[in-house]
Amino acid sequence: MAVRYDKNFMAEINKVVRAYNSKITRLSKIDTDYVLPARFDQAAVQAMKNTSTTRADVRRRLKDLQAFTQRGGEKNIRIGNTTIPRYQYTNIKRYQRLAKIRINKKLRRYETTKPVNSGKIEKFTFAELGSNDYVNLLAKKERLLSNINLETMTTSERDMYLHKLRVNTRNVDLDMWQKNYIDIFQDTALSYGYDPEKLDTIVWALQRLDADQFDEVAFEDRNIKEVLTHYKALLDIQTAEAFEKSSATVIDNLDAIYDNLSGILSKIE
Repeated sequence: MAVRYDKNFMAEINKVVRAYNSKITRLSKIDTDYVLPARFDQAAVQAMKNTSTTRADVRRRLKDLQAFTQRGGEKNIRIGNTTIPRYQYTNIKRYQRLAKIRINKKLRRYETTKPVNSGKIEKFTFAELGSNDYVNLLAKKERLLSNINLETMTTSERDMYLHKLRVNTRNVDLDMWQKNYIDIFQDTALSYGYDPEKLDTIVWALQRLDADQFDEVAFEDRNIKEVLTHYKALLDIQTAEAFEKSSATVIDNLDAIYDNLSGILSKIE
């Protein structure tokens, strides 16, 4: 669900933002070698709200600002042969720890979970089968956490790196994701002419799952994942011939999901 910005929560946000901007104003009047961050204006507040799906996301962003406002947060610290603003270094290290936890947790899921195909559990895990998602996640880990040398980065490069870490550690609103996915699922099935009665039964089953149960089913079930793939393909289809070529595969995927409804509903028990 969307973040609720009630009076008390907005007061919490405004207090942190005021303290942050006030410190920038105060330090900008003093002749120092400190590298000051950008002010957090109303546009930045709105951007934070637009890209946050939970209060935890918002508070994590506020904690970034507090790394600067805390005593000595603006000072430079020595890292190897260069100096880095303490607030920047603090935030990078915090997000690196979070990214490592999040990515490793997902990797373990791929390495221990066996996909379900037409109701049957396959012999090998996603990792052993060379899942593209697993390979991409390994590449993300390499890109975000391996061979990162803060010494050789400029301040702007470190800011960009921190931005990438933030983007990759945001929380996912599973409730909204579930709703959007079911909408996509219905659109795809109807576009390919799937039996409406069967489709209604599948949707009924998917809607009975809570967000965590739905996330588990969508992760494990190959046929459900395939439907999303065909939705993306549907957007790119240029000719009736291309549509016809993929139609039989989509129908087969949907029938396999329909035949495995008891397995899907077992997640509720």
